[in-house]
This record gives sequence, C-alpha cells and structure tokens, in this order.
Amino acid sequence: KIPYEVKVEVPVPKPYEVIKKVPYEVKVPVEKPYPVEVEKPYPVEVEKPYPVVVEKKVPYEVKVPVDKPYKVVVEKPYPVHVKVPVPQPYTVEKKVPYTVEKPVPYEVKVPIEKPYPVYSEVKVPVHKEIPIPEKYHVEVPIFHHKEEHHDYHHHE
Repeated sequence: KIPYEVKVEVPVPKPYEVIKKVPYEVKVPVEKPYPVEVEKPYPVEVEKPYPVVVEKKVPYEVKVPVDKPYKVVVEKPYPVHVKVPVPQPYTVEKKVPYTVEKPVPYEVKVPIEKPYPVYSEVKVPVHKEIPIPEKYHVEVPIFHHKEEHHDYHHHE
C-alpha cells in the first residue's frame, strides 16, 4: 500500500463566517483596604559588619583501595535469554577451510657453461686515403712568332 494525496473539495458557504475572540476589560469589585496575613515574627535581613563563618562543604577525592585484578565469578556457559523465536530446523552456515593452489615464484638455477664465447661488435678505426687536390707548378712552352714576340712565362 502506497499512501498518496487525494484532493477532495469541501463545500464552504460563502460568505464564510469567522468567529474572532476580542479581548475586553472585566472589572471585578475589590474591597479596599483588604486584610493581608503576615507571619510573626517577620524575618528581617540585617547587614552584619563583623565576619560570619559560613561552613561550606568542599568535595574531595577519597581513594578506596581495590585489589587489582580482582576475580569475578562468571558461570559458564553464561545463560542468555533470547526473545526472538528461532525457526526449526535452522540453517547454519559454517566456513569450511579448503586448499587453494597458488603459484609461488621461486628462483630456478640454470647451469651455464663457463667460459662461454661472447660475440660483440668492436669498432676499429679504418684509415682511408682521400685524394686532396694539390697545386702543381707546370711549365708552359714558349712559341715565338715571326711578327710579334710574346713572352709567356710562369703561367699556371
């Protein structure tokens, strides 16, 4: 069951009559002067110029010696009254231990032949001749013409 709101229209007469309480003063006749009972002797407080000792109780700790540890007798098994009715037969879940295979890493020693050859790349410097252009002095032959005489010396 789910509760839900149901809107019901209630017929209201219009205009609606509102009853409002208005406070007003009520005068009660009192007999004046009226007698007042006063207990006698009447207690009167008087200022005392001298010091007055007032006893005031101050709480303080009282240590009671107790044997520690002290023995408490508890009957076993201890009776416990259960007010909840238990259905019969009652199913009991009991944890039963069982073995679980778990891979455990361990060190395995592999025999290695010693000494064993190790092949590694060794970089060896290689000398390579690179031709470098050099400047050489070349003699140019001189030719003499009949008309003109030119001198070609030391041409490169």
